[in-house]
Amino acid sequence: MITIIEPYHHSEVVHSIGLMLEYRQVPYKIVASFEVIQDCDDLDCEKIPITHFASNNAKVGICLFTTLTTCDLALLKSINADRSIAIIHNSNHYFRHKPNFVSILSIQNIKSLARQLLNNKRSLPLQILNLLDGFVTAEKWMLPKEYSHSKYIGTIPFTYADINANNHVSDTVNIGIPGTINNNARDYDLLYRAIKDLEPLASKVTFHFIGNSNTKQGVFWQKKLGTLASSMIQFKFEPEYVSIKKYDINLRNLDFMIVPCKESYPLGNVTEYYGQTNITGAYSDMIKYAIPSLWIDHYPLNESLENITDRFSDANDLRALIHTWVKERKFETFMPEQKAVLQEFGIESQSAKLLKVLS
Repeated sequence: MITIIEPYHHSEVVHSIGLMLEYRQVPYKIVASFEVIQDCDDLDCEKIPITHFASNNAKVGICLFTTLTTCDLALLKSINADRSIAIIHNSNHYFRHKPNFVSILSIQNIKSLARQLLNNKRSLPLQILNLLDGFVTAEKWMLPKEYSHSKYIGTIPFTYADINANNHVSDTVNIGIPGTINNNARDYDLLYRAIKDLEPLASKVTFHFIGNSNTKQGVFWQKKLGTLASSMIQFKFEPEYVSIKKYDINLRNLDFMIVPCKESYPLGNVTEYYGQTNITGAYSDMIKYAIPSLWIDHYPLNESLENITDRFSDANDLRALIHTWVKERKFETFMPEQKAVLQEFGIESQSAKLLKVLS
């Protein structure tokens, strides 16, 4: 029996792993927050609220933490598992034991570091790693050589590719910007500048922000981007939390995606780097339906995904690519390459990788 534990809100990872285990007919259960349980209500397994499970000290077989932070030391200690494995999402958070002083030059972060030093919290990542039997990452490049560790098992798939049964066809080109609107994750100003000076387009375009836009930053960008709306350019935003089912529908309706991923973001007293020490959820979104995409140039993709991608480095590059992809409907020309993605990342191969890590 495999127990998937999600203390936070990575519903999409839990859901995909559950489906892969069901495909392999492996028994499992989910321990998670109410929101995650609600998102995974279609999965055929036992679902236990994490508050109830943590107080039970129940015996479990293989325990997979889909998220585990330094705040979860007590939770990890309370679980009686034959084997405990965790997905590490932020490598610097766990392995950079000296603080990055460039990232802490603010009163708030300096105070945070002082509290951590006084409370000996800098040692928490090491304590967690010592308690685990193993840990995994989404990609090998997330664990640089200097972070090599005896408990590193390998990589684990966050999702698998599926055929898009929706067959979205419309005169309006539907362009998706994935994820909750978050300035730490995406360079929306770059996107704004690219759209602002677009030459007249050959077709109507909708820029769909397919994650939750009901954030302080989301409200700001709704207003600012809204000033660019015209008879040919429209913007669509999601006004609340987006369930897995709704997000999946949004993905299936896209013609292509734009991923203006930032290079780095502060996390406590360290800096994490997208494409180096952290993975963006847009990567899984792209795989899910082999969605042709425009990606910022610094983020690494494997060869099959690169074959359905064009790269941009600044607003000028992105503006030119949007114009070309809409005018020439380039997103419709990747059929052979999309089939290669579906084959490489299909549920057969991805579920085999999952079981290899958990066995």
